[in-house]
Amino acid sequence: MSPSDTPMSPLLPTTTNDFLYHATFPDCEETIRQAGIIPSVDRVVYLSNRPEYAAGFIRIRNGFRLLGVIDVATPTGDTEKTYDIHQSSQAVVCTILAGLLDEAKLSVHKEEEEPSGFYPPDLVSFKYSATINPNAILSFDRFKLKPFTGDSFL
Repeated sequence: MSPSDTPMSPLLPTTTNDFLYHATFPDCEETIRQAGIIPSVDRVVYLSNRPEYAAGFIRIRNGFRLLGVIDVATPTGDTEKTYDIHQSSQAVVCTILAGLLDEAKLSVHKEEEEPSGFYPPDLVSFKYSATINPNAILSFDRFKLKPFTGDSFL
């Protein structure tokens, strides 16, 4: 069987009309519009099958984004390193035309085990191992993030 004859997973999008969704922070939107969605430090772009689920992944981080490590002055006049963290009450969700992605770089991502009922039963998340071209992004929508209490995904 050649690679082109290999059947796709039933969870992967199969037509050019299928959409996937990626959530990010509002301050990243302009960069994405110009350069696309660039893989994170683990070399993948995380995607979801529904926009509210994509936003949910930002929500479970309490809207926190690590910007880097900075030096701060201590009361004794010394400096110490700390995390530069930004918190947002919104997520920007990008709607992506799945048919414009390279199927060979798209795979289903298995979520870590959580208590039963934490993730919605129809949640499917994906990993994409390349930059998503801005031309594949159809829209940018804002979602307000509810505070994360730890008891459920949404």
